[in-house]
Amino acid sequence: MIFQEVVFAAVFFALYPSGKAHTQNSVKQWPGEVYSTPGGNITIHCHTHGDIQEAICSVNWYYERVGKHENINKLAQFSGRHSEEANHARSSFTLTSLELNDTGMFSCNYICKINRTFEQHYGTGTRLFVHFRTENVTQESPLCTSNITDGVEDESRVDLIFLFLVLIVLLSKLVVFIFMSSIALFSPH
Repeated sequence: MIFQEVVFAAVFFALYPSGKAHTQNSVKQWPGEVYSTPGGNITIHCHTHGDIQEAICSVNWYYERVGKHENINKLAQFSGRHSEEANHARSSFTLTSLELNDTGMFSCNYICKINRTFEQHYGTGTRLFVHFRTENVTQESPLCTSNITDGVEDESRVDLIFLFLVLIVLLSKLVVFIFMSSIALFSPH
C-alpha cells in the first residue's frame, strides 16, 4: 500500500519541477483532541508553512489505533463516511456518522517535491474519542480508552448488579410479609 503511494507521488512530482529556495517546512494540525458521541461528525484541519506552500504536494490522511498506521482511503471502516478537501496549503478531513470504533489518532501527511527532492511532513495528529457521554469527560476517563466498549460493558454490569440487589431486597420483603401473614393467620387468637 505505502509502496503504491510512493510510486504515485514520485511519478506525480516528477512532472512538476520546482526551483524555489528551501526554507523550514512544517505542518500544523488542529484540533489536538475531539470528543464526540456516536452519530456525530467531526472536521480536522491541516495547514502548511514554508516551501510546502509553494511546492506541489499530495495530501493523505492516516488513522492510527493500537499501533497500526493506515491510509484512511484504504480502510473499509471509513468507506462512504469521510470527505477530504485540499487547496494549495490547507487540507481538511470530515468524518460523519461516527462509531465507537472510530476512536483513535488521525494525521495528515504531505508528500511534496521541493527543489527536485521529495519531503514528507506529518501533521501533529488529532486524537478522536467517540463515547456515549460528552459531559465531564477527560483524557484519563475510562470512557476515553482505545477499548471504549469495555467501559460500556462495565456500566451495563453495574446496572445489572444494582437491579439484582434491588430484586433481592424486594423478594426478602415479600418473604417476610408472607411469613408474618401466615403467622397471623394460623396463630390462635
